[in-house]
Amino acid sequence: KRDREKHMQYRNEAEDAINEGIEGSVNIVYAGSVAKGTYVEGISDVDNHVCINDTSLERMKPSEVKAYICQQIAKLPNVKSATETSKTVTVTYKDGTEMQFVPVIKTKNGYRVADGNRWSNVVYENRFKRDFQRTNKKCGGRLTALVRVLKKENANNPKGQRMSGHHIEV
Repeated sequence: KRDREKHMQYRNEAEDAINEGIEGSVNIVYAGSVAKGTYVEGISDVDNHVCINDTSLERMKPSEVKAYICQQIAKLPNVKSATETSKTVTVTYKDGTEMQFVPVIKTKNGYRVADGNRWSNVVYENRFKRDFQRTNKKCGGRLTALVRVLKKENANNPKGQRMSGHHIEV
């Protein structure tokens, strides 16, 4: 079980911090294993999409958007560190909680994610989520439980031999 209230508080604080000083406002939504119901405590991270549509951030390069997000979230009093990767801003809180903030531009059928210094091709996560949920329903709701078990078993493998949570879900 994850601490939903704490994650929601951190997500809301991050959203407020990012919205300071920009035109328009971002919306942060859960993504990844949290959105699909395959989150495993101690193994999964908490992915958040930072939807930058209709904001002044949308006109910036992905590297500039990530730098801004990192700078704004790092100011929060409960944040231990905020670092950029090619696709995300990883935030570690003083209590050990880690969350990923992924800047995205929503499109009609999916979203574009920061990929280094460019925006990716459209990612169709909603299709994957829909297909995953349909398959889970056909399996009597046991697919999400199976994925969580596989993630736990996978965590026992040496680091170089572990699959990503996304690849297990696929």
